[in-house]
Amino acid sequence: MAALGVRKAARAAARQPRRGFFGTEDPLSPRDGPLAEALGFVKKGRMDRALELAQQNNADSKALARECSRRAFAAYEESGEAREMAIGLVVGGSTFEIPGRDVRLIRPRQLVEGFWLRKVSDVHVLAEGCKSFTKASLALGSEAPARDFQLLARSHVLRLQTCRTQAVLQAYIGKRIQGDGMLMRLPALWALLVKSGSHLRDHLLSPEPLGPLDGMEEAEAEPLQVLAEQRRRAAARHMEILTECISEAATSLFNPEDGMVMLAVDILGAPAAEMTTLPCDEP
Repeated sequence: MAALGVRKAARAAARQPRRGFFGTEDPLSPRDGPLAEALGFVKKGRMDRALELAQQNNADSKALARECSRRAFAAYEESGEAREMAIGLVVGGSTFEIPGRDVRLIRPRQLVEGFWLRKVSDVHVLAEGCKSFTKASLALGSEAPARDFQLLARSHVLRLQTCRTQAVLQAYIGKRIQGDGMLMRLPALWALLVKSGSHLRDHLLSPEPLGPLDGMEEAEAEPLQVLAEQRRRAAARHMEILTECISEAATSLFNPEDGMVMLAVDILGAPAAEMTTLPCDEP
């Protein structure tokens, strides 16, 4: 029953209107233009419908690829300040540092309602969109493959850093075990948290080849293609580590009811509306 309540709360949160961070039109959500509807289907992962609509508007696959690439790049470039702020909030665990709030009094069921900060979840949606658009561009024969591969690689990392599992659940667990000798009593959980941090540093935040996003317009696509695949695999592996961490916390840190809720929030991942409009094909 507790898990069911978590799911209902998530669906209610998903219905709340989102506040974007673009000053004018969101490049990933065009409202007009001959390819607007086709781009909407790209975000949904429906490339068959996207191509069909593009052809109806006398646009070929190359035109759709070019538009996907252009819009993904524009969205990434325009969101620099928002991305920096979101990562800062996640790294600092700022959600649980509100004066007067004792993290030990926060129940897991509350995590689905207000702790995935809008400034973080908006950037997560951006990363999902950039990932979908760059993958579509590359699949359709991108005219800027180096830039698309580099942006795809960064989207994998940004998507992971700002997801609910990383930004909320891991941060919550980390705060809960600090102090009162908890680290000594829960060595397995602490070891998993350390493992998570090391994996993030070594495999997802490690130096990358310079590319178009760094001003290297003539960069070769192949090294960045290798990078994108490496980041994809590393992100999938990191989610496995986070799941291990949450499972361990559910059994060793919480009572059975709260443990079940923690697992439900982890499985839930993103709000239902986002899972519908921005599907992902990796964990």
